[in-house]
Amino acid sequence: MYRKKPIILLLLAILGLVIGTLFYVYQLKHPTPIKRISIQASIILYRESGDLIDDSDLIAIASPLDAFEDREPSTQTYSDGEMMSFHTNTRIKLSKILKNTTDLNLEESSEMTITEPIMRDRNALGEMQIIMINDYVEMEAGKEYLMFIKMVRPGSYGLCNLNNGKFELNSLPDASKPSNEGSDSIHASLKSELFDKYGLK
Repeated sequence: MYRKKPIILLLLAILGLVIGTLFYVYQLKHPTPIKRISIQASIILYRESGDLIDDSDLIAIASPLDAFEDREPSTQTYSDGEMMSFHTNTRIKLSKILKNTTDLNLEESSEMTITEPIMRDRNALGEMQIIMINDYVEMEAGKEYLMFIKMVRPGSYGLCNLNNGKFELNSLPDASKPSNEGSDSIHASLKSELFDKYGLK
């Protein structure tokens, strides 16, 4: 009987190791989605393509260079530590410039940094979360977008019109990722008008 005890303990240890390994592999293949929190803000948004074009300082076809998790988040806080504003700095590479009324010396293949109204952050429990303004969806690295960009403060530029200031080119929707493509009638209408205007697919 005493000889059986070490064998049972060994079998239990092996069983625990197998279960732990299977759980780890499952977690790698099925990671827990990061919680997304939308903060509603009062922002003037454009429904007409002409207004969007007029209010933009730079209109270009460009691609983000880095994966969202590799981009630089930025926050501004009040004196008591409460968050005042936030954004993510996104490096983009221009492939075509359609309008440029900025003071920037830009040409096709230029790189620049713009801000997106979204940020990865850890909550009080240390859990990763994504906070965004008005359900904004981040742009994906390597994909081309028609972007409408505006100066947000001297020397700093950001996307104009939130989700309706960026329009993805030549891509099929990825059901596993959040997207405003095809789900927003205003976005679809603007995209159709703007793609016709600029001769895009």
